[in-house]
Amino acid sequence: MASPSSFAGTVIFEPASVIGPPMSGPGGEVLKQARAAVAADKPGKALTIFLRKLLPV
Repeated sequence: MASPSSFAGTVIFEPASVIGPPMSGPGGEVLKQARAAVAADKPGKALTIFLRKLLPV
């Protein structure tokens, strides 16, 4: 990046996807973990859970 100070942040856009079974994991466990992180005021952790467990690359 030629001028990092020109950027305040970044946005990741992921088109809508199914968040019910099977993407939410067995018993909806992955979604429960992500929602618990949001409830605990840890949105970064929720995003990490979502990206690592539901959208593996």
